[in-house]
Amino acid sequence: MKTLQILAPSAFAPALLRLSEIYGHCDLNFRWGPAAGAAPTSIVSQLKSQTAADAALLPGPLMSQQIQNGYIDQNCRAKAFKTCIAVAVSNRRASVELDTMDRLEAALLGAENIGVSEAGSGLYVRDRLIPRFKSSERITTRLRVIDGPVGKAVRDGEVELGFQQRIELMAIEGITILHCIPEAAMNPTPIEIGAIVGSPNQQEVKDFAAFFASNEAGAVLNEMGLDAP
Repeated sequence: MKTLQILAPSAFAPALLRLSEIYGHCDLNFRWGPAAGAAPTSIVSQLKSQTAADAALLPGPLMSQQIQNGYIDQNCRAKAFKTCIAVAVSNRRASVELDTMDRLEAALLGAENIGVSEAGSGLYVRDRLIPRFKSSERITTRLRVIDGPVGKAVRDGEVELGFQQRIELMAIEGITILHCIPEAAMNPTPIEIGAIVGSPNQQEVKDFAAFFASNEAGAVLNEMGLDAP
């Protein structure tokens, strides 16, 4: 049985490892790292250095960039799943409602400190979501960039409220995840899979890409906090 070498964001490791257990057409070997950034372990850095691999998983816009850079085959690209940002609070604050932008703004103003990730979700919250609020300057002073799982910082009382991708928050026990938040805060992001130029296993990549649209894969994705493509 062939083995596919796949570059993938570490945030999605729980779901992808579960999928690898039920995918029977070939073995899947993942190399984890952040999607972007200057670190040598980031997926864009590994593509640039031509690390030996068959496929990569990246957010849609970043995948388009890598196709333009000549690293991903434009004829072997497909949607894998969607990821969303969620909000976590401690269990004692589980009754807070954030279903409108006004309520979300009020909750942010009422929090002494707010945790956000160093990664893409944190950049979105800081640079695109917070500026939409009338009280953006006051809210910005309460932001804390968390080096590690934001949910753990919420659970340990380091911050009162935290934003991170839903799948990452679901990995932390002892917190309440508030799923009913405005779509502008969720920032649904498509994650795509693409074959790396020069891979001898492009058909196998296409077969794995098609698997994401199956009912079996969809059930795993939903359970892990992701949405089917």
